Order: sequence, then C-alpha cells, then structure tokens
Amino acid sequence: MTMSPFLTVNLVSGLAGAGKSSTARASGTTSIRLDGSGHSAVCDAGWVRQLNGEGLLTSSRTGLGCVVYRDPRPFHPGRLADFLSAQTAESGEILRSRGLFRLASRPHIVGSWNSAGPTIGFEPTSMGSHDPESPWGQEIAFFGKDLDAARLTANLDACLLTNREFVGGPIEWKCLADPFPDWDVDSDSTPTT
Repeated sequence: MTMSPFLTVNLVSGLAGAGKSSTARASGTTSIRLDGSGHSAVCDAGWVRQLNGEGLLTSSRTGLGCVVYRDPRPFHPGRLADFLSAQTAESGEILRSRGLFRLASRPHIVGSWNSAGPTIGFEPTSMGSHDPESPWGQEIAFFGKDLDAARLTANLDACLLTNREFVGGPIEWKCLADPFPDWDVDSDSTPTT
C-alpha cells in the first residue's frame, strides 16, 4: 500500500484554525499550513497526533508501526498489572507508548501512561475526572516493531472492567486490589472549574 504524499488534517479545539481542514505534505515536520493563509500551527507531540488521527505512522516496511488503543471503560488494576508483567511481548515489540488512562481503583484521577522500552511510568494528571478535555477511559498510542494490533487490543480489552464490574460503580471500584504505587495527589493543586 502506497501512502499519498498529502494528508488531510483536522485541527482540534485549542489550536489555531480549529475545526478547519487543510492539506499538508507528509514530510515528518511538525509545522502545517492552514487554509493558504500563511499561518501555521505547531502540532502536539507525536503520540497526541496519533490519538487525534493526525499521525503519519501506521506501519512501515521495516515493521515499525503504531496502534492506538481506546476504550471508555477503566482498567482493572490487577489485570492491568498482570498484563504488564507477563503479556506485553505477545503482541510485538513495544518500543514506546504514551497516553491517558483510568484505573478503576482511582476513579477520579486521569493518569498519564508513559513507557520507553521495558520501563513504564504512571502518574496522575491535573485533569479532573469530569473535565470536558479528559478522556472517558483509555487513549494510548503504542509504537513498536511488528505489532499485532488485534492481539494487543484483545489483551488490553481483557484488562478492562467487565460489564458486571462496571455497573458496580466507583464506590465498588475503589475496593479493588491495586498493586500500583500510590500517587501523591495534592488536592489543593488540582484546578477547579
């Protein structure tokens, strides 16, 4: 499959030219021209562009590719820990992953997911759970070699709350065993709206 040297970019709110579409040359630069006006906007990091559907990487002849994972349900902390310790290699070599996620045991906190090689870090963000810019669930871009999108998606889906667990709601979710380190969340520094 040959990719066109041009792509359509739909800018998200918060960027200059939001809501407008333009054609940009797929050259790997981060500057794009909007509507021939001479103005340009600098795109966010590569993982954000992938999540917004603006990324250029799906797969290459060398086997490098990107899989974007989304689901509105939160992760079950125990099942996610099991996946991270034993199943990540089943779906290819994950070189980097980045995004936003939710652990059911921490229902009011949006987490930042950041991995490079075998190292993964989870941190709380300053996004409020009900912030309109917050994701409903998982939005993670996985970059790697020979990634099996179907297997990675199935493995991550198995880490989510089941339908029965989901209807239990946040009060029951907080009772789930959570093997991850506590997050230092200072409620005084959380932005209010």
